[in-house]
Amino acid sequence: MREVEEEAGILITVTGLAGVYTGPGHVMVYSSGQMRQHFAVCLHAKPLRGEPRPDHEERSTPRGGTEALDALPIHPSMTLRLMQAVKQPAQIHLA
Repeated sequence: MREVEEEAGILITVTGLAGVYTGPGHVMVYSSGQMRQHFAVCLHAKPLRGEPRPDHEERSTPRGGTEALDALPIHPSMTLRLMQAVKQPAQIHLA
C-alpha cells in the first residue's frame, strides 16, 4: 500500500490475492544481460484517495481493455498476470 501511494500517488486498500507467480516462465532478461527469475505476489486493490501521477513513461489509464494487452511491449508473464487478474478476479492463480 505504501509503495503504490509513493509511486503512483494513490492510497489503496488490498481486497484480495490475485496470484503468486514464479518459475521458468517468469524469467526476465534485461538489456544489461542480467537474468532474473521473478517471484511475484499480485494483489487486488481498490483506490481510497489520490490522483495518479503519471511519469510520462508509463500509462496512467489503459486503452482498449484487455484486448490491447497483447500489443503492449511487456513480458508475456506480465500479460498473463494482468489477464488472469482481470478476467478471473475470484480465482487465486498459482503459476
